[in-house]
Amino acid sequence: MSDSFKSFVNANQKNIFFVVLGLIAVAVIWALSGNSNEDKVTEVARNGSIETSIKVEHLNDNFDVLISTNKIWCRNSLVKTTVHIDTIPSLGTTFEEAENEDGGIINVIVKKDYEVYITVK
Repeated sequence: MSDSFKSFVNANQKNIFFVVLGLIAVAVIWALSGNSNEDKVTEVARNGSIETSIKVEHLNDNFDVLISTNKIWCRNSLVKTTVHIDTIPSLGTTFEEAENEDGGIINVIVKKDYEVYITVK
């Protein structure tokens, strides 16, 4: 084989090596960053924490009720519970498919739900 052909093959082998290495690195990062819910809490640390619950209930066609509850825990004792209730505008209705008693699919009208986002500082 000629020297130029050998250098061409060696250069391409290096490129292929780096491409394969890059793909492996991306696959490992993707596998490790899966949605593992590692921050999902099953029990509240009651030595010093604030437990917050937020829910939205449908009041009527025009209004929903936003209920925010805070429980303050200190030294394994519930120190205080605060509840804030407020009315907010209803988002209206939408159609969804549902299953009836016979197993058939029907369209039903349901009230739209708010999405809840929480920012912790």
